[in-house]
Amino acid sequence: MTLDGAVDELVANMTGASDLRAESLQTKSAELSVTGAGDARIAVSDTLKVSITGAGKVEYIGNPPHLERDITGAGSIRPRGGGLSSGPAVLGRSHDSSESPRPRPK
Repeated sequence: MTLDGAVDELVANMTGASDLRAESLQTKSAELSVTGAGDARIAVSDTLKVSITGAGKVEYIGNPPHLERDITGAGSIRPRGGGLSSGPAVLGRSHDSSESPRPRPK
C-alpha cells in the first residue's frame, strides 16, 4: 500500500508479508504493529510507536523526539538512509532469544 498527503495520526496493523510505503505521507504521530515479515517506510515528525513480532522492518524519515519500540524476534527499526537512531530518546525493549543475559554491575 502506498500513501501520500498529510495526517495528524497514522495507525497501521500489518500482518504477514505486507508492505507499507508512506514516506510521502507527512505524519505527526504514527503507531505501527508489524507481525511477520512486514516492511514499512514512513515519515513522522513527533511520536513514533512501533511493535514488531517476527522479521518486520520499519524505516522512518524525520527525527521524532518520541520513539517507543517493542521488538520480539529479528525485526528492526531505523532511520531511513542511516544506521542506528541517534536523535530521539528510544524507549521500549527488544527481545532476542540468542542474547545472553547481561550480568548486573556490582
